[in-house]
Amino acid sequence: MKKIFRFLCLSLFWMLAAIPAGADEEENLSIKTESRLIASSTIDDVFGEIEISESKFSATYGYNLPNLLPITLGFNIKHTEINEDLAAEYPSHLEARSFQVGTKFPIPFMELENYYMGVDVFPTMNTDGWEWEDSAFRMPFRTYLIYKPEEKFILVAGVSVRIDYDDTVLPLFGLIYKPNDRLSFNLASDNPNVSYKLNDQFTTFAEFDYARDEYEVTQNGQKGVILKYRQSSAGAGLKYEPTKFLEASVATGLVLGRRIEYEDSSDKIEPESAPYVKAALELKF
Repeated sequence: MKKIFRFLCLSLFWMLAAIPAGADEEENLSIKTESRLIASSTIDDVFGEIEISESKFSATYGYNLPNLLPITLGFNIKHTEINEDLAAEYPSHLEARSFQVGTKFPIPFMELENYYMGVDVFPTMNTDGWEWEDSAFRMPFRTYLIYKPEEKFILVAGVSVRIDYDDTVLPLFGLIYKPNDRLSFNLASDNPNVSYKLNDQFTTFAEFDYARDEYEVTQNGQKGVILKYRQSSAGAGLKYEPTKFLEASVATGLVLGRRIEYEDSSDKIEPESAPYVKAALELKF
């Protein structure tokens, strides 16, 4: 598995370097960095507190080649720092690394106007360190149906399949709706949001997020055990776009429904809801 994951790494970077020379004008590249601090909170039924900070980096490249399907390539890193004063053996940090390869196409063998299918594959390795652990390698994927009668209205429905995860199959539902040039509902993405454009540079937004991640612990007394990390959040913020190439945003909100537990039920904590603050910077080409 380690060799497969490294091969996918090299393949992705080779494609990013080689494909743009032959791509048409519909290519786009996005590089984004994001940091979020979740305030210290107490833990239900346990004497102790916990504070979590998250840092993310992502690079996404989309393109269309003549007479071929649209392709999306992505690379994501997430670092989670856990500061807690518990006696239990929990990792001090979690490291998530994943790639994305996706495409969309007309439904095969059916001539249905405005209907499409999408498939995304996410080679993933989640651990509590930067080691390449074969047993931590996963290959989740999702497939979904798209109904697009017009550019301003899109419906999406499908499933996310996560073999070797506790939640193997998760339903997918979403929509994109733009009733006018200012208001936009984007509820069919990995980061659902509702935004309202104040002017050419400033946009307010409401954001939603959730995590149902699993990590293989490699460094302490729980080595080899799967740690499940669950939480959801909702907040609001302001986005600033001084040029079409740069976007900066700040947001605040509440993280709730929190749970960190080992798969073998050897230990579990449920931190209380806590406020968060977040800052993000995105470059678009």
